[in-house]
Amino acid sequence: MLAERNHKLASYVALLMFLMSSISSAQVMFIDFEFEDEDSTPQVDSHSLELADEHPAHFAGRADSDLDGIDDGVDDCPTGASGWTSTSGTDYDTDGCQDSSEDLDDDNDGVTDLHPDICPKGELGWTSTGGTDYDGDGCKDGETEEDDTDNDGVLDAAPDDCLSGTLGWTSNAGTDHDTDGCQDSGEDLDDDNDGIADTSETICQFGDLGWTSSAGTDYDTDGCQDSSEDLDDDNDGVTDLHPDIC
Repeated sequence: MLAERNHKLASYVALLMFLMSSISSAQVMFIDFEFEDEDSTPQVDSHSLELADEHPAHFAGRADSDLDGIDDGVDDCPTGASGWTSTSGTDYDTDGCQDSSEDLDDDNDGVTDLHPDICPKGELGWTSTGGTDYDGDGCKDGETEEDDTDNDGVLDAAPDDCLSGTLGWTSNAGTDHDTDGCQDSGEDLDDDNDGIADTSETICQFGDLGWTSSAGTDYDTDGCQDSSEDLDDDNDGVTDLHPDIC
């Protein structure tokens, strides 16, 4: 009976020692792993470090292939002319294309410098469209750089009575009798600007300038100035020099 008890006790002791041994091993393994994680450092290839030192811009994600000072990501000429640096004097719109040789649109308004763009180094940050540049001359409408919106030769401040009028013509004595910026053949309803519509004038459509028809200047409202143009002020069929007594 005593021998049996001793045998069981020995078995319990052996089991207890096994368990304690297992726990100690696990703790040692955990400590080893933790120690290795804390003490480990990332290994970097020495060749990569050398390249990073030689080409810092590239490794920082800011490559500049033509060394003009504009990163490839925003350089419209990333492999363009070399031996120059982008400045306001060499690259007006900072697009990475040298104005003197590469850039066909120095202010990047959508109108090429050879179009020609009348304002080749004009306002930045806009694109020429029918709404922003009516005559397509590369000068932004509504800004100080654009003084003739429809490019007819009559300045907007003249004033041009047809500010955004017909395109492709120039105001002169033959196309715009009263120089109001409205083309006589299509836009201008009063070519001599006397206040009488052309449809009501049969004789003096292109008459004297600088006056307005009124009872005192144009008695019969025919659009002919009584003092110089109209030979029959009351339009009775009898010329004033006949003489017309009335």
